[in-house]
Amino acid sequence: MIRRPPRSTPKPSSAASDVYKRQVDSHSTTPTQRSLTRRAPRKITCEERTEVLLELARACKKQNSFQLACKKFTQAGDRPRALKCLLKSGDTKNIIYYASVSRHRDIYILAANYLQSLDWQSGSEAAAELTKKIVEFYTKARAHEPLAAFYDAYAQMEIDEFRDYEKALGALKESRQQLEKARKMVDRERQITALESRISIVSDFVEARRYEKSDPQKMADVCTALLQRHDVESVIRRVYTCVELIIRFASFT
Repeated sequence: MIRRPPRSTPKPSSAASDVYKRQVDSHSTTPTQRSLTRRAPRKITCEERTEVLLELARACKKQNSFQLACKKFTQAGDRPRALKCLLKSGDTKNIIYYASVSRHRDIYILAANYLQSLDWQSGSEAAAELTKKIVEFYTKARAHEPLAAFYDAYAQMEIDEFRDYEKALGALKESRQQLEKARKMVDRERQITALESRISIVSDFVEARRYEKSDPQKMADVCTALLQRHDVESVIRRVYTCVELIIRFASFT
């Protein structure tokens, strides 16, 4: 009787390996050529990536996640819409920072328009900083027409709230300079003419106040002449002029 040599017991790992090899052989291809190709994600194009980011941004906006929507719009390259989302959040600090680093004309204008809706007229340090940023953003955007309108509003605020006619005069002159640069503005010449008239009134009033101690009578004459102008009410309230006259003359009697 012929004895056969004892059969060695295969290791579990060897058996699993044999099964894997049979599966690969049955497909007659290597894993890198078929299975890996089948399971690997398809590379998306730049256009598809942008569309996905825009969809995400719109979804975040609907859910009032404005900060996240701003981020996704930025990643998609749509910075104006990104800032509009940030404006809805009301995060003034981030809005100023985003506009400062974006270097985009539309973003500068959007940010400046938003800052004008805040309390820039209180006279506080925070209001002064807002005013500075508004002027800075409009200047960088070369938005001469809105900057002229802002200087005009600033001048009227100085007159009505603080009676600081020197600052008002400076703001009106800045407004005139911006109007002169706004070549495409409708009725530019008419608005410049009207602004020149207002500058003349404020300038005369500032000059009259300078005669308070040196020549009170001349101050009174200038103020009286201002009261007789039909357009003085558009700049300085007549009551202010009368009060100035009464106060000044009362101090000399």
